[in-house]
Amino acid sequence: MITTAQHRKSLTRSEMTAAMFSAAEAGAQVGRIAKAAGVRQKDVMAVVKVKGNEALNGAVAGTAYAWTFDQLAALGDFADDPKALEAIKEAAANEDADAEDVDWAIRIEQTKREKRRKAEAHRAELEKARQRVRDMAELSERATPVWRLRTPDGQRITAEEHADCNGQVWVLEEGDDDQYKPYCTSPALYGHAEPGSPMGRNGKTTAEMEAEKSARAAVKKGNLEWDAAQTRRRQWLADLVKRRNLPKETVNALVGHVNAALLGGGWGLCDDLNKEPTTEILAILLGLTGDKAKDRVGFPEHVAKDPRRAPQLQFAAVAAVREKSASRAAWRTDGQRCDWVRQPTAQWFAILEALGYQLTPIERAVKDGEPYDPHKKQRAAITASAKPVADQAAADAQTAAAA
Repeated sequence: MITTAQHRKSLTRSEMTAAMFSAAEAGAQVGRIAKAAGVRQKDVMAVVKVKGNEALNGAVAGTAYAWTFDQLAALGDFADDPKALEAIKEAAANEDADAEDVDWAIRIEQTKREKRRKAEAHRAELEKARQRVRDMAELSERATPVWRLRTPDGQRITAEEHADCNGQVWVLEEGDDDQYKPYCTSPALYGHAEPGSPMGRNGKTTAEMEAEKSARAAVKKGNLEWDAAQTRRRQWLADLVKRRNLPKETVNALVGHVNAALLGGGWGLCDDLNKEPTTEILAILLGLTGDKAKDRVGFPEHVAKDPRRAPQLQFAAVAAVREKSASRAAWRTDGQRCDWVRQPTAQWFAILEALGYQLTPIERAVKDGEPYDPHKKQRAAITASAKPVADQAAADAQTAAAA
């Protein structure tokens, strides 16, 4: 049916997936369906999984959006997460939705899921160490995060100093956090104080506390988008590094960036190249996992020996340094603004854009030096393929690297 229809006219993506699922239901093998449809076997398996699951099928069936095979495959990971499915479906249901919008919604939910996984692992560590773990709802209004605590004479109390306090508990402040935070259940009872007021009373009005709550919510949403963009950006870099044949102008651009970093001395290579966070990022960019990703000295033995890939490998080391420095502080334009982080990160994003990377809204705000409002709906550019750069773009990027 598929091949016959294709000779008459092109099938829509929805018609194609429906026909593939019907064939699978009728008993056709995955390999046979893939061959007839001219797609990958994993594409067929993604269709079968989504169409055969009530929750997943409900997410795609109610929209006119033409789901890609990669999106269907990603959607399969959320069969047990109704909230994530609803958020992705909402993005696809918009009249002007395109692949970039849906990809971004999926990326956000993937980031949330990864944070939950990390939070669960952290909780297991705390419970193993016999620490008290509580839900935020269990705490009274007196409970205060340790970072806010002070001694009665105003001195800061560190997390290490508070570890032996009988009032210490660990809580997950927000559902999307990936780490539990230490709290004191009653600062006044245990002899602590918050800054600006004695023994735990913050002295703020309800309006002031609501304003702080709203600001914290914006920061948390922005941090979530930053983390999602970071994962996507590093995957794009990893794909660029592993490509075997790059256009000559792209290779020249990479060499230019490496030379600017080594000769110009403005990229922090001496300070950051061999630090542990840089090693972790470099392993990601080189595609190294498991034991191979732990020993930096062994990295050269685990990458391709083809000398033609030397520019990519050298660029990966420089990129790892830049990525280490591109922290969350780069997007903040409130009281936590850090221009010494934002400005070099903006230059780095300009280089990546010239190489073909499409910036997300939060990354573009950093590049353009503009404030970013996480609550304002913005279209996302999510095309994760390394594209050849034009000669002028390469020159612009090289100029930015030397700046």
